[in-house]
Amino acid sequence: MSAIEERIRKLLALADSPNENEAAAAAEKAQALMLRYGIEMATIAALGGERLAVDEHVVGGKVDPWRRMLAAAVAGSAGGRVVWAPDGYARSQGKIFFYGPAGAVGGMVELYRYLEAQLIVISAAGTAARRERRVHGRTWRNSFLLGGVGRVGQRFDARRAETAQAGENGRALVLVKTAVDRENRAALAGVGDLGLSAVGCPQRV
Repeated sequence: MSAIEERIRKLLALADSPNENEAAAAAEKAQALMLRYGIEMATIAALGGERLAVDEHVVGGKVDPWRRMLAAAVAGSAGGRVVWAPDGYARSQGKIFFYGPAGAVGGMVELYRYLEAQLIVISAAGTAARRERRVHGRTWRNSFLLGGVGRVGQRFDARRAETAQAGENGRALVLVKTAVDRENRAALAGVGDLGLSAVGCPQRV
């Protein structure tokens, strides 16, 4: 386990409260740690004339739409990317592949797992308190989960934009994005026949 992953794990352990605002606030603190780490690694790599190292981490289990959106929001918040692959014909089960700066991907997965668990608890409590079960053709709980992921993503985007406004930070984040995108494209090109798909993009066949 990397030092940054350990710090994020400890941070999230202290924020184990089933409240959407508190969960989002803890997530933003974890995002700030990962952004700072990625910027530092990119700066070191640039000074040494080297490519930024990129890691991969695979998470198996449920891959329904709100989880794929959440994984993409978490990874993107720290300069990472995700792709996913269903297990056979059961598209609700599969694997999510996280890519990001070496040493930081474990932290992304920790944050994803934390937010996944918090959203499940919060949505279950909200569903139990409601009489109606469907909204706009979806179950109320699924609508809540998708909305919750959207709100977390917006907060992540705002924090990342603030960080990028500093000139040096902006250049370092571009280096992170370039390195991660390179690995992401290689993964899609190498195993496209297995159904690996970028989140939010048409599935490759």
